[in-house]
Amino acid sequence: MKYNWDLKDIKKARNELRLLYLKEKDKMKREFLESVLNKVEIVITEEQLDDRSSKVIYNYKERLIDMESSFITYEDDYELVSTFHSIIAVYHDKIDTLDGIIEEKIGLDSSYGKITGAKISNDEAMSLTNLFYKKHMKSLYPIFKMFYANRGCSVRFKKNLNNDVMADSFYIPFLDRYFINCLKSKDITKAFNLIHEYGHIIYSYINPQEFYNPRYFMFSELSAIFPELVAYYENDNNFDETQLLFELYLMMTSFYGHSTQLVLHKPVISLWHSHKEQLSKKFFKELDYFYDTDRDLFDSLLDTYIDDQGAYIISYMAAIELLHIYKRDKRKALKLFEDILRLPYEENLFMFINQELKLGENLEEEVVSTIDKLTLALKRGK
Repeated sequence: MKYNWDLKDIKKARNELRLLYLKEKDKMKREFLESVLNKVEIVITEEQLDDRSSKVIYNYKERLIDMESSFITYEDDYELVSTFHSIIAVYHDKIDTLDGIIEEKIGLDSSYGKITGAKISNDEAMSLTNLFYKKHMKSLYPIFKMFYANRGCSVRFKKNLNNDVMADSFYIPFLDRYFINCLKSKDITKAFNLIHEYGHIIYSYINPQEFYNPRYFMFSELSAIFPELVAYYENDNNFDETQLLFELYLMMTSFYGHSTQLVLHKPVISLWHSHKEQLSKKFFKELDYFYDTDRDLFDSLLDTYIDDQGAYIISYMAAIELLHIYKRDKRKALKLFEDILRLPYEENLFMFINQELKLGENLEEEVVSTIDKLTLALKRGK
C-alpha cells in the first residue's frame, strides 16, 4: 500500500473547519472550533518551515523568567520529576558502564538492528500495529480500526523529521481526520512508533476537548507510552529480546537525561538571582563549577521544559505503574487505562492517577531489571 499525505490535505481540512465554524451557532462549540483552527494553523506553519527557521528564539533572560514562572504553575510536576530523577540517579554508575558496553558493541547513535539484521516494511509495521490493538486493546480496537481504514492517506514515512523525533501525529476533531509522520527506515522500532502514535490518535478521538485544553495535560503521553510498553512486553512478533531491551533502555535513559536538566532549573534560577540577574563570566564560571554545566549545556537546559519533556517523564512514570499492574492483572490495568483516557481534565485528575498508580513505586524495579538484563545480554553476546 502507498502511504502519503501533504500540506494540501491539512489545508483542505482547515477549510472544512472554517465552514463548520461559520455555520455553528453554539457559542461553546464555536470557541472549541476556533481553538482547533488555531492548532491547525500552527501545524500548517510548521509544515511550511523547516525546524531551524520555525523555532522561536528566546534570549537568556526571557527564558529564565519563563522558567521561574513555571515553578508556580507546575510545582507538583517538578516534584514528580525530582522523584523520578532521584530513583534513577542511584544507578548512574551502572548506566555509565552499560553505555560504554553499548558504544563498544553498537556505537553511539546507532540502531541495534545493525546487529540483528531485523528489517520490517511499512506494510508489515502497519499490520503489526493493527494486530497489537486487535489482540491487546480490544475495547479500543473499534476506534483504531476506523482510523486504520484511512491509513493510506493519513500516514507517511519520511527520511527526516523535525526535532529529531522518530514519529509525530495530529488529530482534527469534527472531521475525524488525522496525520501521522513516521521516520522512514527498515528498523523494527517503526512498528512500536506507530503503536505509540495511534495511542495519541485514539485518546484525541475519545477526549478531544482535553487534547486542546489550554493548560498542558501532564499525562498526555500516557495514552501512547503505555501501549508502546505493552507492545514491547508482549512481543507478538518474537523480535530479538536484546533489541527490545535496548530500546526500552534508550527510552528510560532519554527521560533520565531530561530529568537531569529539569532538576537543575531551580538551583540555576537561584544562582542567577545571586548574580543580580546578570549572566556574567562569573555566573558561567560558578555554573560550571557547582553544576558541571558549560554554555552549551546551559542552552540545552533552557530548551528543556517541564510542560514538554517533563510531561513525557511523568507519563512514563504512570505507564510503568500501569505496566506493573498489567503483568499481574491485564483486565484491571486496561480498565484503569481507559478510565484515565476518558476522565475530563480537572484539578483532581492528578490525585486520581497518583492514588490509583502510586507513581514511582515500581520504577526502581523496572530500572534495575532493564539495566541488569541488557548488561548481561550484551556481555553474553561477545
